[in-house]
Amino acid sequence: MTNNWKKILNELSYRVSSGIPDLSNEQHLIKLWDILKEHNWSVDVRVELLKNLSNQDLSKPNLVVEAVLDNSELVKDGGKYSIMLLNFIKNQEKVKTKAGDMIVLAKSNLKSKGAGGNNTLEDVLTNPTNDNVNDWFKAGSRYSPQLTDTNGVTYTISQIDKGKFSGKEVGGGGKIDAANYEMGICMAHAMYNNNMSYKQALSATGIDKSKYEKYREAVEPVGELVAKNISSYPLLSHSGAGKASVVNPYTNATPKTDIFGGASHRISLKQEGGAQLMSGGAADTKGVFVGAKTFWSKYEPGEMDTLLSEVIGDIDTDFKKISGDNTVSKIKEKFGEYYIGFRMPVVQKEVNDLITKLNKDKKKNKSDIKKLQTPKTLEMHIKLELSSLGLGRGSTDPKHIIPGVSQVKPNKVSSEFNNFFKTYNNEEAREEARKVLEHSIDIKASLKPKFDKLWENDIFKKWVVYEAASGNYKFSGNDNLNSGEAAMANRILQFNSSGKIKDVMITPDWAKGYSSKVKSTVGYKTAGKTKATAFRLMTEQGVKNPEKYNSLFEYEMEQILNTEQVKLNEGINKIIEQSELLQEGFFDNLVQKGKSLVSKLKRVLTTLMNKIKNFLKKYFVDVAKKAIAKIKEYAQKGFNFFVEALGIEITGTASVGKISL
Repeated sequence: MTNNWKKILNELSYRVSSGIPDLSNEQHLIKLWDILKEHNWSVDVRVELLKNLSNQDLSKPNLVVEAVLDNSELVKDGGKYSIMLLNFIKNQEKVKTKAGDMIVLAKSNLKSKGAGGNNTLEDVLTNPTNDNVNDWFKAGSRYSPQLTDTNGVTYTISQIDKGKFSGKEVGGGGKIDAANYEMGICMAHAMYNNNMSYKQALSATGIDKSKYEKYREAVEPVGELVAKNISSYPLLSHSGAGKASVVNPYTNATPKTDIFGGASHRISLKQEGGAQLMSGGAADTKGVFVGAKTFWSKYEPGEMDTLLSEVIGDIDTDFKKISGDNTVSKIKEKFGEYYIGFRMPVVQKEVNDLITKLNKDKKKNKSDIKKLQTPKTLEMHIKLELSSLGLGRGSTDPKHIIPGVSQVKPNKVSSEFNNFFKTYNNEEAREEARKVLEHSIDIKASLKPKFDKLWENDIFKKWVVYEAASGNYKFSGNDNLNSGEAAMANRILQFNSSGKIKDVMITPDWAKGYSSKVKSTVGYKTAGKTKATAFRLMTEQGVKNPEKYNSLFEYEMEQILNTEQVKLNEGINKIIEQSELLQEGFFDNLVQKGKSLVSKLKRVLTTLMNKIKNFLKKYFVDVAKKAIAKIKEYAQKGFNFFVEALGIEITGTASVGKISL
């Protein structure tokens, strides 16, 4: 180690603003510490020298460390320090130790499971909680060295300086926290633009003297340069160090307004060279997404038109695909079941008469008698009749006809058929309509690709930038662009160490220019009966017994289907009543036998079913029209109402990368 005192003292004189080193000034000692380190002085020698110079009982140079990390720091404010530590390790950026040394933490730390052996460090820092942070960093009740640098040296979390994370490094060319520049700009503006004394400026700006004087020498000269360019600003107070109320899902209560100069000057201060509009914490990213969605829904619902057109188009297409064949098939099936029930006693009686005759010579007719006593023989005879009438898909092979038993002999049964149709409620049509509606608005099967387009649109991204910069929704909880909360920023002041500034108003139009900086992830799920949002909305809309339904749309579709079902049943019954099949004496007048009778019945049944099928098509069209009308009504009330009414829950995150004005 070469002790070039002259060079060291000259360097110290150059770095202090007065040009005269004062070894009772903590800031001067910090600068001396960094100069000695640059001259390769060991930590122990540096500590000993500064202890002697400052008459402090120092075992470690705490005066050069703003603060150290600990478990609680990693969890608070939505885990912002955890995200920073994760990024420092991933990007292999240097961090400072408590001793003042710069180290790089090895990437292998991210796969380590730490003291507890349960979660990897990457998992812990991505989702920091008190439990998983303590599990990784602590062995029992004490910290244990778990973090390894690229040289194989291990450290506890409490040996890592928080300064580089919070921006509060000073001296040696390090970065000074923006919060300290905020104080320097406010003080300089008060003193040089408002002719206040130092004491008056402290009082007027609301700045804590003990906090400010620690950084005054470094930040006030820059503040003076900036103050020259903001002479028209009203008196400024330092507001960024406070806390404000926030709405869910936000948790970080730090105001967006760093400097407050009244309603027109709620300033977010940013240093030149790229700055973050928001923290990387999970709660912040969720809150920004909710806020952006809220503003987009109110002020630019035009994007909804495209989405709505696609949803309506899908519903319309799905309903047009319904031919009514399924419902007609069900009617035929039920009709066939009725017919078998009606014919079986008649056929059984005729078979019994045959068996009586055959029993006169049991030995000769043994096999025929056995066959006639088998229920399947009778059933096949009747099913053949059904197939011939167009009511079933059974065999038409004449071998199934029982010799001596009539094929069709429905005497005076028109009233019975009429009764069957009157009691048939066409539930099949109702369920077919319900399934089409459910499929059309199913978020996983149909809507997800349409919704995904929204979050990739520059319109939505613009609102992400606006919310991230202003905190409008965060602090107001509403969609009013003119919210007056003091914690909400309405302009950004960017500066550099030369005093150069850029001053912009935070508006949606300004935010649009930074849409490319936005990243978002979105998930969807269907609300269940226990979901509070669906229950609340139905209650607000006056739905009785809302606990019975999954969504407002499900409830209102039930009402539509109930109404249309009555019309459907009445319409089909009327068609049946007017059918030739059910005219009085129709069967009595069919004196023909065999094929001519079957042919006549088949023709009449085909005509009847075609009329029913055409009426069913009208039913499905009417249901679709009313469903689409409801969806349009929801859309007119905004995106949030739209998705809540459909029973869809959207969860998402959105973040904005570094920006420079």
